[in-house]
Amino acid sequence: MNKPSDQLSSKQILVIDDMVESRGSLKRMLLQLGAEKIDTAVEGDEAIAKIQQREYDLIVSDYNLGRGKDGQQILEEARYSGSFKATSIFVMVTGENAADMVMGALEYEPDAYLTKPITPQMLAQRLKRIMQGKYHLWDMLQMIDARKYQRAVEIANQLMERHPNQIAPIARQIGPVYMHLGEYNNAIRVYSSVLNEHYRSWARLGQAICMHKLGDSLGALSLLKDTLKRQPRYVQCYDWMARIYLTLGDKEYAQQLLRKAASISPKAVLRQRELAELAQQNGNWLIAANAYEQAIRLGRHSCYKSVDVYLKLADCVQPLLEQDLATNRRLGQKAQRALAELQTDFNNQFAIQYAGYLAEARINYIMGLPDKARHSLAMAEAMFHEMEAPQADDALSLTSTLIKCGEHVKANEVLRNMEGMELTPAQRASLEKQMQRLDEASIKQNSDRVNAEGISFYEDGDFRAAMKAFDEAVNYPDAGISVLLNSIQVRVSLIKQGDCTAEESQQLIRECRPLFQRIGSVEESDGRFERYQRLKINFTRLLQELAT
Repeated sequence: MNKPSDQLSSKQILVIDDMVESRGSLKRMLLQLGAEKIDTAVEGDEAIAKIQQREYDLIVSDYNLGRGKDGQQILEEARYSGSFKATSIFVMVTGENAADMVMGALEYEPDAYLTKPITPQMLAQRLKRIMQGKYHLWDMLQMIDARKYQRAVEIANQLMERHPNQIAPIARQIGPVYMHLGEYNNAIRVYSSVLNEHYRSWARLGQAICMHKLGDSLGALSLLKDTLKRQPRYVQCYDWMARIYLTLGDKEYAQQLLRKAASISPKAVLRQRELAELAQQNGNWLIAANAYEQAIRLGRHSCYKSVDVYLKLADCVQPLLEQDLATNRRLGQKAQRALAELQTDFNNQFAIQYAGYLAEARINYIMGLPDKARHSLAMAEAMFHEMEAPQADDALSLTSTLIKCGEHVKANEVLRNMEGMELTPAQRASLEKQMQRLDEASIKQNSDRVNAEGISFYEDGDFRAAMKAFDEAVNYPDAGISVLLNSIQVRVSLIKQGDCTAEESQQLIRECRPLFQRIGSVEESDGRFERYQRLKINFTRLLQELAT
């Protein structure tokens, strides 16, 4: 890595732009300014490959690179992989001025952000200022790149003594180093030295983070709120406030803060994931599903692409589909597409394929696509039986899906085969819960069968046999409104038939009361509302007649 100077001739430079005219223009400007060693890249993957192969002193990248990675994601991935050093310079160039794009790019702190059209004079002035700044901090930056943090701290302290006018750029680099070392009081000291001269939002944020790490969360919140009064779009303040409120146990407010941050800068994949996971914990399925969908879209060409995000999107969509299939069908279709993408992108990874087929089966079953559900489930079952030594979690995820899709016999068989496995307490609890679900499913199936028999008896006019069947069906704790209404209906019909004694009629009326209580109220929009109202009227009339 070449030491900065005002000269570009010795610098290794990479220009990234998908437009041949813009790429050529940037290269010509740099050549005019004295650059000699210039590589170019047309798109993100090519740029990342070159960055990993060679250390660049200067990278100039357009923000919008068409399909694939954008400039923000190149910077993000280069830093994530360690390929881009503190001593390097990254200049972001764009013709875009949309707020979400600008905020997204600035969050990853390029050394400069230039808006087109760019002139050679503008580029020269900006590069000269950046390179001079790097020059003064060069020895410290090299130690940071080498992860020799204690030596970097020593150099920083020397620099601050010799060049007190450079304390802000020094503190901006060495503050995170102190935090990495867990030396929060020292980090607060250097941030305070900056704030004693001039107000800097990043220094105030650094102080707040350190105070929180030291246990003063309320003090940290006070600093963050003050910072947001001065700079309402400083998204990292919202992020840290959310994390602090999480430690204080207020998950709902933490979620609100993350949503605010995501609305200001929606292109940060990690923030969308953080919001999605918190909303999922809070049971806010729609917010979680939308955030996971954003995380998938943003992560497609990012180093932060994650299998979990695809599977968690499906997990959040399921309860929404169960609540209201018609309203949430679009989300179900998005989950289907995401899972299909997962299968394609990770087609050589057995465990991911297995989890993907199970998720597909659940989504398809809930969406009323039994053939597709059976196909996905059959694929998962075949993969399970191919495993040489299936793990408990593999079996539990399969049985859970089998139960969800109504395949109770198969689920029971897999669960029985698990009895010899060594299970953790959590796995044992999951096994017992699934066994209980199977028992409940069996009871419900029996309840549905008996209710159907009751309807048949009722239609044949055998009210007493129908009542016996309905009473057996309502013994199921989760018997639905229709089953309960059937049980009331047959009692009303028996009394009206006139074959009951007065005492029997009074007993039948008394038996209707707890059935009405279990039903509670029925909304007018419910298709059973008219039947419910009619039975209540008949019940009230019979009650009055028997009383006289």
